[in-house]
Amino acid sequence: MSPAMAAGVETRLWSVEDLVAFWEAYEQRRAERAASAVKRMDDSQPTVEQKRQQDIERTKLKMDLVKHVSTLSSGAIVILAAFLNKSPAATPKGGNWLIISVTSLIVSLVSALVYFWAFGLARQWQRLGTPRTFSRRIEKVTGLLVALGFCSGIVFLGAFVIKNSK
Repeated sequence: MSPAMAAGVETRLWSVEDLVAFWEAYEQRRAERAASAVKRMDDSQPTVEQKRQQDIERTKLKMDLVKHVSTLSSGAIVILAAFLNKSPAATPKGGNWLIISVTSLIVSLVSALVYFWAFGLARQWQRLGTPRTFSRRIEKVTGLLVALGFCSGIVFLGAFVIKNSK
């Protein structure tokens, strides 16, 4: 009698052959489930229309991101101009930080404009059948410039504020 039989969990004594058969059946069920999962993945490949919808949604997100970053860049420039207009006549310390900050924010704005222009141009090129590699390259470069210009503008603006707060 086995401990499992004594505890009332099992009614028969299992042999090594029983354990091997049980393990093989388990592995077979596991392999069938894996094959079924792979088949479902193959069957669930997006259709052309679904890919098009995903592309449209991705494009909307990119455009919204660039739009919001350009709004933040222009807002930072306007607020900075308002603060400098209201500040005392004393010359602020670290003026170079301020110049670099405003220049970076302007680079971000100009890059956003080029991004929007390139996006419209890319759509026109698609209609004409032009390869998309050039437009994607413009999109990547200008998108990077938008982000880097904004981030560096804010960092240099923070350095300017720290320099003048002491």
